[in-house]
Amino acid sequence: MRACGLSPGTTGNISVRVGAHILATPTGSDLGSIHARSLAVLAEDGRLIAGQPPSKEWPMHVALYEAASVSAVAHSHQTFATALSCLEEVGAAGRATVPILTPYLSMRAAPLEVVDYLRPGSPGLGDLLRGDSSRPRIILMRNHGAVAAAASLDDAITLLVELEESAKIYFATRGVPVRPLTAAQVIELQQ
Repeated sequence: MRACGLSPGTTGNISVRVGAHILATPTGSDLGSIHARSLAVLAEDGRLIAGQPPSKEWPMHVALYEAASVSAVAHSHQTFATALSCLEEVGAAGRATVPILTPYLSMRAAPLEVVDYLRPGSPGLGDLLRGDSSRPRIILMRNHGAVAAAASLDDAITLLVELEESAKIYFATRGVPVRPLTAAQVIELQQ
């Protein structure tokens, strides 16, 4: 995540479910310098079992693990997707989240979900994200960043990279006429 520019400084956090435990990055950690002995070991309910205290975002991670298909969660504050999360028109009632200009995000995780702002680390954020899903999920959190839940950490990070690239394309084409994929083209990609 650090090499991809998804977690500048000490932003972002990751976790992986291993059996009945969740391994999570510790609070305030630089994802470029994480090692096994610095991880927090959590019970499925988020209780700290061993290691350093987890990221304050642990309620969000625990909520996403309620879906049986989720084995990894990655949360980022990447530049373009976070900027996208601040736009009033993104995710507004009755509007498309982001025009689907290329197939990649649509094929992997459409539709992009948008949830309202809550303070980072808020237990209520977990409540907004809770829900069983049989597919990978990518969620844009207003004025905060993105979180991806998938079967593997590689898959979750790939979703965040694809979101960032889609957000870059969105900003690069904003204000000029674009030709988004049609509804039929999007449906075809998701089959």
